[in-house]
Amino acid sequence: MASNSPGPRILHKEPSLLEVHPTDDAANIHGLSSLCDIFMSSFGQHGHVKVIHNNCGGDVVLTSVSEQILEFISISRPVLKLITTVIKEHIKTYSDGGLFVGIFALKLILNGLKLDIHHRLIIEVYDLLLKECIKLMESVDYQCKQDISTADGDLYIKLVRSMYSSKPACLLFDLELDHLCQLTIDGYRKRHIYGGGGGHSPGAATLLYVMVEGKPPDESKLVSGILYESPHIPVYCQHSDRLPSDKNPLPVVLVQTSMAGDSDAFLDVNYELSADIKISEAVESQLLCFAENIVMAGQKALICQKVIHPKVKKYLREHDVIALDRFGYLLFEAVHILAGGNILDPFCRSASWHYMSVLGHVEHVVINDKSYLHLDGVGREEDKSTTVCTVIVCHRTMHAVQEVKAGVILSQLFWCIGLTHSLLFKISCIPNCSQVITSLTMQILKSMPLRVKEWVNKLDCSKLLLSQIIETFLVSLQQIVMLLKHNQQSSSLIDTSTGHHFISSTDDKPYICNCGVISYVKPIHERYVQLTDLKMATEQSSNFSKTISAVNHITNLNQAKVIDAYLPFLNGMKAAVSISCMVLGIQNYIHENN
Repeated sequence: MASNSPGPRILHKEPSLLEVHPTDDAANIHGLSSLCDIFMSSFGQHGHVKVIHNNCGGDVVLTSVSEQILEFISISRPVLKLITTVIKEHIKTYSDGGLFVGIFALKLILNGLKLDIHHRLIIEVYDLLLKECIKLMESVDYQCKQDISTADGDLYIKLVRSMYSSKPACLLFDLELDHLCQLTIDGYRKRHIYGGGGGHSPGAATLLYVMVEGKPPDESKLVSGILYESPHIPVYCQHSDRLPSDKNPLPVVLVQTSMAGDSDAFLDVNYELSADIKISEAVESQLLCFAENIVMAGQKALICQKVIHPKVKKYLREHDVIALDRFGYLLFEAVHILAGGNILDPFCRSASWHYMSVLGHVEHVVINDKSYLHLDGVGREEDKSTTVCTVIVCHRTMHAVQEVKAGVILSQLFWCIGLTHSLLFKISCIPNCSQVITSLTMQILKSMPLRVKEWVNKLDCSKLLLSQIIETFLVSLQQIVMLLKHNQQSSSLIDTSTGHHFISSTDDKPYICNCGVISYVKPIHERYVQLTDLKMATEQSSNFSKTISAVNHITNLNQAKVIDAYLPFLNGMKAAVSISCMVLGIQNYIHENN
């Protein structure tokens, strides 16, 4: 016997439950502390690589980069989403300092929530301290910041080396690290010194890179021109019949507008339409007319930043014209610099065919079982690599390739930031992050006796409350410094006469500051204070001001073991304090439970 199915079970969707919680509730504090622990365990010399996976399966991510960590972890609480959004925007702008921003912001928030002080007063004092830090760092007398140029080859190598070595998942040996740093610097230096074609100023283009998985890093190399991935060409083809066999210069047409028929550019052109002709057919007719003009003009290749219509590709292929599309902005800009000439509009009837682009040659190459088209410029063999360069970055695993890619992008950004109108590239650098924080802390301590009196009158609060908030701010900075010490057995001390952070494991060894600039064989212990015992009461500030005669800043950056960029650190401090003030200004947040 057959029975009738009862049919699908209908469940009514329950309305969303909205809950209102204060900012300092236990669940929110736990989320802030957990995120801070993740960042802290990835920061500094002893940072650990994170293995990230979700409960539903999927790819497993191995990384120590803050951008990758924030991309793959799941965050649901509104306050945490607000903080991570600020960190992501900072990384998007500077590609560096994400962990510093996250740790400093979370420490300011967590330490501020522990105080039994109104959050509005904490926000006001944080803002005043941020302005004081910016004033000190942007002053002319701030000698921790130094500019390095193309003439300082060793310093820039040290800067690039610091970028790669700060990411534990890069897994680079010393020789491999030196080889990769030298390749990166050679590419930027050649591009900057000799400049590009097409009317572009020197250094206008970015250094291109191709990531190769499964090969050792010492096989990385620098090639002239551009490598364009072409999966439509079989890897076994030694000489594709679509590519020219000779080495003569190749006339090229560059098009920035989409040639797929979906562009808005055709709206500005008049067409004669009849009842049996559609707009799409008229657009295709115009594109084919443009392709005919390319063939009649004797051009050998068409490169489009966006998409080329299949009918146009077929027509050009039948007439032995190479059609390449989907280049993207950066790659197309590099091709324009490499080939020079004008960029044409396929929908403009008055297009000029003078001053056309020219490539040296286009050939098929195979790298790690993938097909690429190698586009090179016109010029002498020794000068071809001076226009546009591509770094082929190799590594053994996929995760290591992604970490190295982050370092390449970071070095690329620092090079672009340092470009000036002069012939020399310059970028502002600082020594080890902990060294700068320690020096900054001592300078704030020195200036506090005068600032406390001024701020008490301005904020109309007691000295005790103000001192507690200032101490919280400086302790948050010191907690970052504690992450950068060498090991748990070493002592972390501050020299009150020089404002340097010293590390020593035994008394019989010389005290060496974090940046490696200053050392004392026989330290005078009266001039040192324990980093963890540094307090910020107003009376203690007066004692510190008597002890500190003058903060001795870095005078020789060549001795520094680690070099960081100045702008990411400065703007990271601004971002961290700003988001912490924003979170502390929130009294309640709404959480939705479905």
